[in-house]
Amino acid sequence: MQKLVLAVGTGRDGTTTLHTAISDIFSSNGHSGHCTHQKDHVELYNLFCRFRERQDDADQKSMLDIIGRWNVGDAIVGNGYAHYMEMIRDVLGDNLKFIHLRRDRSAFIPSFMGNIQTFPWSHGNYSGHPSPALFRVAAFHYGEMDEANWRKLPLSEKVAWYYDKTHARLDEASAWFSESMDLQTEDLSKEETMRTLTEFIDPDWTTFPKPRRVNVSQIDYASLSDEESVVAQRFYSQFDYVRSALRPTTGADFFHSRVLEGYKQRAQFSHSIVTPD
Repeated sequence: MQKLVLAVGTGRDGTTTLHTAISDIFSSNGHSGHCTHQKDHVELYNLFCRFRERQDDADQKSMLDIIGRWNVGDAIVGNGYAHYMEMIRDVLGDNLKFIHLRRDRSAFIPSFMGNIQTFPWSHGNYSGHPSPALFRVAAFHYGEMDEANWRKLPLSEKVAWYYDKTHARLDEASAWFSESMDLQTEDLSKEETMRTLTEFIDPDWTTFPKPRRVNVSQIDYASLSDEESVVAQRFYSQFDYVRSALRPTTGADFFHSRVLEGYKQRAQFSHSIVTPD
């Protein structure tokens, strides 16, 4: 597989499960490429919002530089990329395979609203947090209304706009690439989907792993501090509760791999630091 696979949704639509699925497909077929969830997500989202607000070409150049460091043979799964697909197209061209992930709108809106309330610092322009770490695209970035009127909208209307705009941009982008596929969130747990996804990534691959369902825990985030919530979300979002219940050693393997991954990524996330002790 000599292209970059880019799978894009809105968030709260199975990107974590899809990331796990593609990672399993790579591993099962002996592929050495890496599948990353939300690669450069914060930097790109913040740069895009700032570029739309200030029209500073330096911000656009920074985005192009980041995209230019992505490697063919890898996969990236996440949200936010919809709004700068033109730049991705200009940098990668035919070296990209594109997956458009879509969840039912009526299920997405309450789920995303709940995520905003749980992690307000990750939803600038939606949560009202005084100093968010991540700013998300809003209608005023597209000139559809001014910022003052956007602030007055109920959260449900903001989230509905975000869903509609994101998928409109992804529908448009699907026509830009010779290899693209639409994928419904509700189909991620089907074995047929794993076969279709594997064949899309590389038609020569013949090993189709079984689907997994992750990011479905009922953690009471309200009972946790902000720092604890971040750790719990990052740690448990990739944990397959059903598979672990059927095969208990799966849990031990998972926790072992996550501790090692946390150590390797300790420079990227402050909450992932693992001390020698």
